[in-house]
Amino acid sequence: MKKHFQKLISPEYKLRTISLSASALAFFLGARIVGINDNLPGISMLVTGIVLFYFSILHPWRKAENYAILIAACVGVLILEWLGIHLFIKLKWEKYLSEAAAMILAFFICLPGVLAGLIGVFICVFRRQKNQ
Repeated sequence: MKKHFQKLISPEYKLRTISLSASALAFFLGARIVGINDNLPGISMLVTGIVLFYFSILHPWRKAENYAILIAACVGVLILEWLGIHLFIKLKWEKYLSEAAAMILAFFICLPGVLAGLIGVFICVFRRQKNQ
């Protein structure tokens, strides 16, 4: 993991890391200015910023398998969240459920992770086909 973060600031990847981080920050600020309360453009800007933030950290990955693992992990977290919610409902512990936490986990962490993974898989497969 230490080598991964050292790669991000290596001369080969530094410009891409900074540009992706700046783009993500611009989308975050745009979402903040527009607002995300029942506002589809603001929410889409926020999700796009989160996807770009994922890529600012993960862009040195060159294998589609790494992105597939990211997709599987995010889908696994979503399934565990769904099962946990249903377990709490069956046990009549609804008062311990936090709707905001569930929405943040599902839509602002896992959904952008799945989108970043899908885009990463497509980019890696396209690069592999282009190089052959």
